[in-house]
Amino acid sequence: MDFANAEEHRPPQWDALPVLEATVEDLDSILVSKLILRQKQYHPRIFGSMSDEKILENMRVIQKVGNTYHPTMAGLLALGTYPQKYFPRLVATFAAYPDSQAKKLTGDKALRTVDNQTMVGAIPYIVQDILDAVRKNKHTGEIIEGAFRKDLPDYPLDAVREAIVNALQHRDYSDVGQASPVHVAMYPDRLQITNPGELDGNMTAETLGKGGITGTRNLFLSSILEATPLPDGHFVAENRGNGFAIIQTALDEADMLPADIQSTPSTFSITFQLRRRTDAKTKSLPGKALGQAILDALKKAPSLSTAEIIAASGMSRATVNNHLRKLVDQGLIEPTEPAKSPKQRYRLKKTC
Repeated sequence: MDFANAEEHRPPQWDALPVLEATVEDLDSILVSKLILRQKQYHPRIFGSMSDEKILENMRVIQKVGNTYHPTMAGLLALGTYPQKYFPRLVATFAAYPDSQAKKLTGDKALRTVDNQTMVGAIPYIVQDILDAVRKNKHTGEIIEGAFRKDLPDYPLDAVREAIVNALQHRDYSDVGQASPVHVAMYPDRLQITNPGELDGNMTAETLGKGGITGTRNLFLSSILEATPLPDGHFVAENRGNGFAIIQTALDEADMLPADIQSTPSTFSITFQLRRRTDAKTKSLPGKALGQAILDALKKAPSLSTAEIIAASGMSRATVNNHLRKLVDQGLIEPTEPAKSPKQRYRLKKTC
């Protein structure tokens, strides 16, 4: 085998290249310290006695060129204070549209949005900022379980987080790919996340999420992101290799359609189709339903307060108190405290 020729034709590892204009001062000291701590805790045999500088060098966060250390592209993207100083288009854009087709309008506004943001900074903060934007713009419906309501957001945030992480982790970071950001578009009927770069290796839209078939374009960035914390306590790529399975499970549990996957020679996109459950107002249910729901809830909980029942049912205090009195009079429940106690709770009545 001609190893020199094989090396010559190996795809360049863009994420491992040092950014010569940048210095180690461009790295976020808090993110760096958390990554080092995590590696020492999880891999003490390897990293326990290693210097911080050597840990960063071995993980390809930094690379020595001559006598000076420089961050790699992966190090800057995962842990940099402001990577866009050197890569201005490596951002994520978020747009929420009032129209499903995002129709063009006349006048000076080419495309109308209800929210339009550009997320910058290191990948952990971009992920969190997009999740915050989705939370801000999402609709929350309700379904009734018994007579108690249950909130159902448009899109399960676990699925959204995984899709965003995948887009930033596996996007094309080549010279050509660097010209395009990751796009997140929210329409009344769908949420679409698009990144530059097709599926890597032997992955296809059909095999994505199937066991034993994986592909990773940015090996060093992926390794760094496994140990890079998100502001909410997760690690960015803690589900590496299982991200799409987690997306599918979250959608199934939310009674939603499977994600729509599209891969072209230049882009990859994942779309969550909104299947909004019919909203229902608890107050429209007859009184018997509330009484039965209270009894059902007390079979699962030792006791409930009036405030807890109000919060779960959406009923007024007067209505809840009325039904509680009826259940007490019927001998089905009993108070746990003397009358008018501020600590009053109710439980199923004990039978001999």
